[in-house]
Amino acid sequence: MNAGVGVDFMKTILAFEFDLDPELRNFFNSNRNIRAVFDDLNDEKIYTRYRAWIQNKFKFGEKFIFQPGLRYDFYDILNKGYVAPRVSFSYLIDDLTTIRTAWGMYYQSPGYEKLRDANQFLTLIKNLPMILRRKDQLTTY
Repeated sequence: MNAGVGVDFMKTILAFEFDLDPELRNFFNSNRNIRAVFDDLNDEKIYTRYRAWIQNKFKFGEKFIFQPGLRYDFYDILNKGYVAPRVSFSYLIDDLTTIRTAWGMYYQSPGYEKLRDANQFLTLIKNLPMILRRKDQLTTY
């Protein structure tokens, strides 16, 4: 059985630097309403993600392997946790060849454009990939 925990400290910075014509810059600087717009274009978001996972490997006979797993992520910026199950099946054809299929639920972090607007409803993007592959090795090791 394998298990693990972790924490990610994330900081996203958005900064615009304007290279304006000097006369246009003077006009903006003389009008405080326009000047305020340019002052507000720098932004920073700091947030944390906590995660834990567990998986196990079960061998049935000499050729079949079943590997279930579970992952939990908690995003403090969303104040929400996500459970993501995963499972894989392997069949060993011989010492050098394996056929493997896997399915899992994965969540992708929200992009900065969603984090910037604190009033916007935030959600993670859910992916449900399924993989089928054949693995051939050149030698046993």
